Amino acid sequence: MENKCSWIPEIIELKDFNGDWNLYENYLYNIFSDHFLNSNPVFMGKPVLPRKHPIYNGKYESYFHITCGHYRDIEERVPDFRRCERIKWPKAMIDNTECNCLGNCDNYCIWKKQYRNTFRYSLLLKSEKYLVILEERVKYFVLVSAYPLTYSHAFHDQLEYYKKAQETENAIIR
Repeated sequence: MENKCSWIPEIIELKDFNGDWNLYENYLYNIFSDHFLNSNPVFMGKPVLPRKHPIYNGKYESYFHITCGHYRDIEERVPDFRRCERIKWPKAMIDNTECNCLGNCDNYCIWKKQYRNTFRYSLLLKSEKYLVILEERVKYFVLVSAYPLTYSHAFHDQLEYYKKAQETENAIIR
């Protein structure tokens, strides 16, 4: 039996755009805009909004968090193609928090943990080693980041956070 959830979107690769980065990035940002600017997915009854500032080259901060690797300065942003290829995944994961992956959703974990004076929610699709992070506000959630867990220690760290959340009252959402 296949372990992959049927609602996981296809990967969109640079090669599909004949290696043309500008064309590819415009396509990626259009998807991001459709998913988070022109409409908003809903998580736990609240809309999910992108982090806006700092805007760079006319693009929202959340866009860079889900398409670029680690960076210290705005000028150091470099696309992470594994992140870019999964541009449709954050919305799909938010939309499918009820999960119907072949009737077995142990594959999809959601937990919260304290972050400063609020909570951050982690949405982890274990089979794909993909994580979405949302931060709670009074009337909405902020899309903080989303990325594949490319290093085994990063994946295991997230599983440990989930395990610790199981010991904390009301920390496990699913």
